[in-house]
Amino acid sequence: MTINIIITTIFICLFFHLLLLTVLSLVAEAFKIDSFIIRLLPKFKKGHYLFPFFIYSFIFILFSMLMFFLKGSLGIQVINFVFSFILLLEVCLKVSKSERFINWIGESLEESLRVFIMFIVGLNCSYFFSRFTYHLVNSQVL
Repeated sequence: MTINIIITTIFICLFFHLLLLTVLSLVAEAFKIDSFIIRLLPKFKKGHYLFPFFIYSFIFILFSMLMFFLKGSLGIQVINFVFSFILLLEVCLKVSKSERFINWIGESLEESLRVFIMFIVGLNCSYFFSRFTYHLVNSQVL
C-alpha cells in the first residue's frame, strides 16, 4: 500500500513539473532566450517535445525514488525543490536580460535591479512548488 502512495505522489509531482516545463518553454520562446538548460526544454514549434518530456520524466522519477529511499518523504520534497529551482531560476534570470523584458520594464532601470526582480519572481515560484510538495507529501502520510 505504501509503495502505491509513494508512486502516486511522485507522479503527481511529475505532472506539475511537466506543466512547468511546458510553461517555461513557452516563456523562453516568447522572450527569445537561450542557454544550456533552456535548450533542453521541449520545442513545440519543431514538434520535438515528447523526447525531452520522456528524458525529464525518467530523471525526475529516478532521483525521486532514490531520494525517497535515502531520506524518506523529505527526499521527495528536496528533489522537487531542486528541479523546480534550477529551471525557474535559469529562465527568470535569462528573461531579466532579454530585450522584450527590458523594453517592458524600462531601459532606465539598472540591470542589477531587473535581475533582482526576476530572481524574486523565481524564488516565489520555487516556494510555491516546495509548499505544494510539502502539502502533497503530508496529505499522503508518507
